[in-house]
Amino acid sequence: MEKQKECDPPAAWDIESTLIFCDICIREINLGNRHTTHFNKMGWRNIMNNFNEHTGRTYDCIQLKNKWDQLKQDYILWKDLMRGETSFGWNPIKCTIDASDEWWNDKLQVEPAAKKFRFNGITPELQQKLDIMFSCIVATGDHVWVPNSGILPPELTYDSRNSSEETHFQDDDTQIEMSIEEDATFRTFSAKSLSTRPFVNRRKRVKTVRSGGRQLFLNHIEELVNAARSISSAIVSSIAQRRSVTILDALNEINAIPEIYDDLEFYYFAINFLQDKNSREIFMAIPMERKVWWLRRQFNRSFK
Repeated sequence: MEKQKECDPPAAWDIESTLIFCDICIREINLGNRHTTHFNKMGWRNIMNNFNEHTGRTYDCIQLKNKWDQLKQDYILWKDLMRGETSFGWNPIKCTIDASDEWWNDKLQVEPAAKKFRFNGITPELQQKLDIMFSCIVATGDHVWVPNSGILPPELTYDSRNSSEETHFQDDDTQIEMSIEEDATFRTFSAKSLSTRPFVNRRKRVKTVRSGGRQLFLNHIEELVNAARSISSAIVSSIAQRRSVTILDALNEINAIPEIYDDLEFYYFAINFLQDKNSREIFMAIPMERKVWWLRRQFNRSFK
């Protein structure tokens, strides 16, 4: 069995299968099957079954998890590349953002790994889906800050060698006498130490905070708020879209496509196939130019 697994061909991904994978992952997120940064066992099982059913492939959970991790790394790298850039449009000929060679050369000196995006970027449609999947992770420079981790971003931690916050100490004339008893696992203060004016004679800490540190903190707060708004609006939009997709919507869609409407056998299949809620949602989410292709694949599979 292990030998057979080693001989399996690697997973091949195109833009269509990637978008289908993202739609299925978003559905599992909305169903509550991702409690942390990864899906639970039920979520991965649903993703594997639904993806293979809708694409005709036979990928296992490991291959799908690898795709999830790869998309996450690409998303973080893309967000770092585009940080602070809002004026670029999408160039369908270059399949990436419409930026000058000079801009790319400057960016690639800072982010060499972003070279992969110069002629094959993340499309706006894919980025919208990745925002829903990964916006809970805020990338800050060389570090990744998870907002609910309980840890401040690395740039906000104190570093005596290079800090935006100066700290000065003043010692009182009287010093605290403190004896420390140690054992194998912890240290405790002796009764004498605890009874000797524990708070009055502590070292007085006087902080002088430069404006740079405050501005850095405010920038992180703004990023967190924007990420939360992006997630909220995307989820609301996704839920509203799913609630509005009815059989009547699907019928109106296929009635407007001559390749389906004029082929009675194909048309009959489409009506029956789209009665399934999951199939109907995927059909309505697929771009118009790919709907016939996807539905034709399902039609051909029905004869196997």
